[in-house]
Amino acid sequence: MANYKTIKLNPTSKTLLTLSSILVVGMAAYNWTVSPQTCYLRAANLYNVMIGDAGQMTKTIKTQMVSKDRAIKDLNAEIAQIQNGFFTVKQANEFFLDLEPIARQCSCTVDRLVFLASESIAYKGDHNDSCSITLKRSAISFTGLYPDIIRFLRRLNNYAQRILIKDFHIDSSDLVSGELSCQMSITIYLIEDKEFRADE
Repeated sequence: MANYKTIKLNPTSKTLLTLSSILVVGMAAYNWTVSPQTCYLRAANLYNVMIGDAGQMTKTIKTQMVSKDRAIKDLNAEIAQIQNGFFTVKQANEFFLDLEPIARQCSCTVDRLVFLASESIAYKGDHNDSCSITLKRSAISFTGLYPDIIRFLRRLNNYAQRILIKDFHIDSSDLVSGELSCQMSITIYLIEDKEFRADE
């Protein structure tokens, strides 16, 4: 017959064994129940932080887009204003053809209208975009009363485009009637580049 020896534990060992068993069971319970919840909370917290960062980045990007959009609108308005200062080819031809009728409407008589040689100036931009500005000139001599001449000049001033009047001379042609004789040169500016040609 086998001889079984019984091991008797003293109270300290019993306490240690009980505490170890409780500790092992507690750790296992923690790993099964509390640890997944902690990982879930940590993941949820990281998700919230990432969402917050993404929301902040979205807000920053939207603010930048609004600022850029405002800058683009300002630039478009500036470009439109610059464009208005130049004639198109069609508008330039119409302008020179209208000089005599405008003078007649202002009770002035055109004695001479001479078209002078055009001058072209090439301009190269920052990004190698080039455009050319053409200066078209004419010399005009006309007679009329002082108020009529002023009216004619005001009509020219009413154009939205830039018109340069140079070499302006005025002489009295007839002392009895009070008519004055005027000579001047008129320069207008045409711009031609890819965008302007596409707009026409």
